Amino acid sequence: MAQHNINTISLLSLLYAVGVLSLTCPIGQQPCGTSGCYDPTIQGCANSSTVIQCINSCNGTCYSNSQYCYNNTFICNLGESVCNVQSTSFLSSYPLGLTCYNSSKLACANTTICPIQYSCGNQCFTNYQSSCVNNQTICVNSRYNVYAPDSPQTARVCGPQRQCYDNTTGVCLNETTVCFGLDARLCGSKCYNTSSAVCIDGNVQCINSCNGTCYSNSQYCYNNTFICNLGESVCNVQSTSFLSSYPLGLTCYNSSKLACANTTICPIQYSCGNQCFTNYQSSCVNNQTICVNSRYNVYAPDSPQTARVCGPQRQCYDNTTGVCLNETTVCFGLDARLCGSKCYNTSSAVCIDGNVQCINSCNGTCYSNSQYCYNNTFICNLGESVCNVQSTSFLSSYPLGLTCYNSSKLACANTTMCPIQYSCGNQCFTNYQSSCVNNQTICVNSRYNVYAPDSPQTARVCGPQRQCYDITTHLCIDDINGTVCAIGSQLCSGVCYNPQSQYCTGGNNTIYCQSNPSSSMCSVTSTESTSSTSTITATTVTTTVASSTCCTIQNCTKNSDCCQPALFECKCYRHNANDIYGSCANPNITPICGTNCPVISKCKQDSDCCKCQCADVTFTDLDGQFSTKKQCVRR
Repeated sequence: MAQHNINTISLLSLLYAVGVLSLTCPIGQQPCGTSGCYDPTIQGCANSSTVIQCINSCNGTCYSNSQYCYNNTFICNLGESVCNVQSTSFLSSYPLGLTCYNSSKLACANTTICPIQYSCGNQCFTNYQSSCVNNQTICVNSRYNVYAPDSPQTARVCGPQRQCYDNTTGVCLNETTVCFGLDARLCGSKCYNTSSAVCIDGNVQCINSCNGTCYSNSQYCYNNTFICNLGESVCNVQSTSFLSSYPLGLTCYNSSKLACANTTICPIQYSCGNQCFTNYQSSCVNNQTICVNSRYNVYAPDSPQTARVCGPQRQCYDNTTGVCLNETTVCFGLDARLCGSKCYNTSSAVCIDGNVQCINSCNGTCYSNSQYCYNNTFICNLGESVCNVQSTSFLSSYPLGLTCYNSSKLACANTTMCPIQYSCGNQCFTNYQSSCVNNQTICVNSRYNVYAPDSPQTARVCGPQRQCYDITTHLCIDDINGTVCAIGSQLCSGVCYNPQSQYCTGGNNTIYCQSNPSSSMCSVTSTESTSSTSTITATTVTTTVASSTCCTIQNCTKNSDCCQPALFECKCYRHNANDIYGSCANPNITPICGTNCPVISKCKQDSDCCKCQCADVTFTDLDGQFSTKKQCVRR
């Protein structure tokens, strides 16, 4: 009934007073006669296209048949579960309160939500160094990590102290003692391994001894101090580096994968000759470390193979871009030659009588026929453009000054260069949270990301303040004032409201809720006005105003003018004198608590309960001019 009355205000007022309206609805919505637009997935158009009603209602909020209402308070999709989240953890970033979740992927446990792989029994892990065995959380603050779910499966606990151990490397004996080694046994209260020792009369005796420590026949004793497996080597690590994280002192290592050099261990691919790299900007050629602090990077082992050194000064150069001439001089360009002691390139110059002469000259610098001279100052290859870079940004790492660039891949805009996909019009993005629409940069510092160029296409701006919004979820209802509302919303004196759960009494009056105005379902209100006149405006009208026969009184200046004698009208009654709101009821009708009043929602004064109200009606008169008059119309 509340929904019926709300829509009757906007619909019948316009139908009787103005005539047929022309509606344009947002994408995904349909017109319901002239009463407004509705979403057919959650609403229906009833009473011969005069009333918009919810298909299903959850405390005043419409929802579709693919959803359900939880406890008359919260809407979720079918198949989802509801969790009342009361806390967060290092694995949880879900909002507090009721939350819908997919129980096949997430777990609701101990008042929070976590990925199901990070839950154990009916609990979410509270410490990332934990393990789950038989639906119990064990080994908290251990070496096990919940982010590596396969690894903790080897964790176990032993005895009443719940000592944590790894069942791939140790055993729990007599349910009291953890011993290292899968072949471990107890000799009295002492652990020993059958591969390296025996138990005789309660005493452990070694098969082989390395300074008192037992070892097996598959191991050896180094210098009577350290035990390694057969096939392993020993390195006396005395230092660490950026490539080494091995413990100091004697360490066993696999010499087919690691190198022991200059008192440290490093991966074999990061060693050169009998040395580990000490600088990651280095190269290795002929088992010698060269080009230290160069552009070469030891993490890219294929690249440094082009490095070479020239002459006694061991000058570093790249053999794909330069040459070493006479074993003394490095010249740039594979076609480089020496003219006396000077380098020149045969594609751009010649050597005559010991002097270099240019084929083409750009302010004294030689260039070839496959290049051109820009403004007699700068040389670029044919097909390239020139940009005078004066600034850099997060998307630009190009050198300042004149720079050659490929205009099919890069843009030169606002004194900088950027990849062409990160430019908008004649500008490079200056903020990666931006969007580009119609060659204009919009929505700066928004949720849109220039690295995802397809996503920002849904961005738009509204009003003189250029408020950013997403056309898939919102509309610019008032571009003059820049008012953005959710799709399906309407304006009440500049404030957005949901016509499915609220109604606007007009002017600057409060946006009332169909249910309790103080409930969370009715949180949007505007400043209340002392005026009691409602305003109903039609923006597109094709007929002249028609006199209404539904209301006994036609002309009015305020709502109370439209009320009939008390016997025919409902009045606003309060249960307690101090209540702000009352309910519309007619004591002359039985029962009093019936639903015979046209206004079922809350009221403040008697005129709120009358069948008719005083509205400003805008219409087109017979001369084709827009006119406005006050008239009593049905609520």
